[in-house]
Amino acid sequence: MVDGDNDESLYPVTPLPPPLCTYQPFQDSSPCNEELWIQKSTHRGLKDFGQFPRESDFRSKTFRVLRCQFVTQPITAWLEWLLAKPEIELAIDTWASEVRNSNNEFGDIQHGSMFRNKISSKHKSMGVFAISCMNLPPNLQNKISYICLAGVTPGPYSADKDTIKHLLKPIVDKLISLDSGVIMKTHQYPWGWSVRVKLLCLLGDLLATKKVGGFASPTATRYCTWCLAQCQALQNIELSVT
Repeated sequence: MVDGDNDESLYPVTPLPPPLCTYQPFQDSSPCNEELWIQKSTHRGLKDFGQFPRESDFRSKTFRVLRCQFVTQPITAWLEWLLAKPEIELAIDTWASEVRNSNNEFGDIQHGSMFRNKISSKHKSMGVFAISCMNLPPNLQNKISYICLAGVTPGPYSADKDTIKHLLKPIVDKLISLDSGVIMKTHQYPWGWSVRVKLLCLLGDLLATKKVGGFASPTATRYCTWCLAQCQALQNIELSVT
């Protein structure tokens, strides 16, 4: 996928993206028109061109490359790979049985800081969209070998409230398609089994949850980035009427 710097709208790599970004926030808005391609030069290095070299022999070669790329991994491919492992379905069934017999005691709690980041005066920011299977027991949920790297956000700056929606769109669209269930081959069911994917919760610091989920801080009175809706009106699904 490719995106521009201003709005980071996405385009498939094949067919080739247009020269300029065509994203419009609204139907009557002007197109973004950010350039999606840039020119880069390569140097030929040291080479013996003979006694009478031509000027073109020393000229660097210029070619066109995408300005920025968003790398993603298909969630269905990761899910099929995960469920094909012999130990996964057994671990899911074992943990489900343990939860059902836990007398409603909640013990899957993350204590302390998940990530420690020492930031100096200058830094660059990149991020990842990671998906883990919450049906696995806690000791396997966040194991690196079982986590899906769904996407890597382009640097050098973190995505803002406008760009994050474009980066999340292909991932959210795939999760929506998996909500009703798809037939997948698993280790216990090699001929296929109906698998459904549900998004249960969002974990992150206040900045991350505010960007991705639209949650407000504890003292905030408005939870929306765009409108003036009050937190107490969250249950009203027709805010434009009031």
